[in-house]
Amino acid sequence: MTRNKLLEIAEVGEEEIDAHFHLLPDSYFVNTAEEEIARHVRMINRLLYEINHADSVGSLKPIIEWTPDIENGLSEVNVVTWDRAGLFHKLSGALNIAGYNILEAKAISRRDNIAIDTFYVREKAYGHSIDSETVFAEALDNALISNEDLYPKILDKFLRHKDSYLKVTHNPIAFSFHPKVEIYQALSRKTAIIETQAPDTPGLLYQISYQLHRKGYDITSANISTQQGIAVDTINFRRAITNQTISREKLQELNREITQIVTETFPFLKS
Repeated sequence: MTRNKLLEIAEVGEEEIDAHFHLLPDSYFVNTAEEEIARHVRMINRLLYEINHADSVGSLKPIIEWTPDIENGLSEVNVVTWDRAGLFHKLSGALNIAGYNILEAKAISRRDNIAIDTFYVREKAYGHSIDSETVFAEALDNALISNEDLYPKILDKFLRHKDSYLKVTHNPIAFSFHPKVEIYQALSRKTAIIETQAPDTPGLLYQISYQLHRKGYDITSANISTQQGIAVDTINFRRAITNQTISREKLQELNREITQIVTETFPFLKS
C-alpha cells in the first residue's frame, strides 16, 4: 500500500500517515489489507486524541471496533491501545469471558508503543451474553486498569457450560491430536518464536500468552489460527527488559512449561 493511497482513504493528517509508515515493519503493509490499515490509522488518531485529554496513561480506555462478517458468521475485533505488559493475554481472556471463540488473531506494536491487535471471533453456542461486546469491554477494563487475573472467570464459565461445550465441540481429530511446542531463537539471542499446535480449549491462548508474560517476556507479534478444533499459534517474543538476551536454559524451561499447559488442559475437558 502506498502512502498517497492511505492518505486518500484514511482521512487523517499527513504526519500521522508518515508516522504509521515509519513506525511499523514493511511486512505489516504487505500482509494487511488496505481498508484494515486505514481503519488502524483512524483508530490510532482517536487514541492519540484520548491520550491528549486523559488524566493519565493508565486510565486510557482502548479504542475498540467491531466489524461483523455475516457471510462467514464471524466478527472482526480491532483493538488499538497503549502497549503494556501482558496486553495480549488480557485481550484474549476478555474475549473468552464474553463468550467468544478466537479463530484467528494478529498482534503488532508500533515503535511508539501503540499496539494494534486484531481478532477474528465467533460467538460460542453456549454461555454467550446478551451484550457480549459490553462484557468484553468491561472485562478488558478490569484486566488493564485493575490488573485482574481473568483465568478464574474463564474457568468458571467453562465449568458452568462444560456439557454443552463438549457436545458442540466434540471432534475426533482434536481428541486424538498430540500437542506440540517448538521454540526457535534468533541469532542475536534477543528474540525468539514459539510455535504451538494443540486442541483448542477454553482459555488456551490466554494461558500460553500469560505464561510468557509471567516469565518476563513481551509479545511483539502473533499469528493465531484455529481450524477443525486445532489451534496453531505462532508468537514472537523478547525479554521485557530492552535488549536483554534470552538464555537457552530459560527457553528450555519455557518449552517445558508451555508443553505442560497444552497437554494438561485438554485431558481436563474429557474428565
